[in-house]
Amino acid sequence: MNPTTEIYTRNISFPSNRALALQWNRVNVDEYMDSVTSFSHTHPYYEMYVYVSGAISFSVNDRVFPLECGDIVVTRPGMLHHAIVDGVCRHNHYCINFFTFDPSLEVLFDGLSERVHIRMRQERKDRFLSLMESLSDMFSTAQIDPFSKLSSVYALFSMLLPETGAATDLTYPENLRQILFYIRENYATIRTVRQLCEMFFISQSSLERIFRQHLHITPYKYLFSMKMNGACRMLNEGKSVMDAAMLNGFSDCSLFIADFRKQFGLTPNQYKKQLDEVECIQ
Repeated sequence: MNPTTEIYTRNISFPSNRALALQWNRVNVDEYMDSVTSFSHTHPYYEMYVYVSGAISFSVNDRVFPLECGDIVVTRPGMLHHAIVDGVCRHNHYCINFFTFDPSLEVLFDGLSERVHIRMRQERKDRFLSLMESLSDMFSTAQIDPFSKLSSVYALFSMLLPETGAATDLTYPENLRQILFYIRENYATIRTVRQLCEMFFISQSSLERIFRQHLHITPYKYLFSMKMNGACRMLNEGKSVMDAAMLNGFSDCSLFIADFRKQFGLTPNQYKKQLDEVECIQ
């Protein structure tokens, strides 16, 4: 059974401010059948992903963030990212793509520092999601003047800037933080989950438990995602499929191609072609 997806997309430009254009997407998915539901990709513009519901983690570069309702993920140009869905579930989110920039808008993104995962207090989170819903209604109305729309975009950022307390590795148990750091630094040479268990003197069942509790995925999926992200990054840099496989810990290139296709729904070469198409978006 294929997932049923409703996508509302609105392309918005501001005649009074030619330096700014954005694409507003509201996505409702009835079902996902795969663990990873989007291929790792980069693009030359900022993206703001606002999670509403589902069982989702989000991979950015070499990090995986488990998401709660109202969490925001901000990816900057060139960051490799994709959503990870934990089994069959409904999934709802907003995705805002900022294609061109007013210099003051770039300052707003800079104000978020280098954090990509933002989690607000519940009361602020409720107000933020209410604003997102109001903006969706506003952007669907042609009669609203561009100044009001532009002001609303700045209002969106004003709710983020005073409070950028992201839930990061620092909130994880000490042993999990050490394991995650080790994986991020050495994923290309780690062959099995058992290797991690032996390195950190932890049973496989305990490792599985803390990963599911804090990351919503298994250690194997996390490690596999890091390897695939590394391979995607190298493909994006122009390296060959063979190099991308071998330099990220895949000893069999044919198996890597098969795993890549199973993971993302396309071959490494098709991935490179699709990345070229994404980068052409203006």
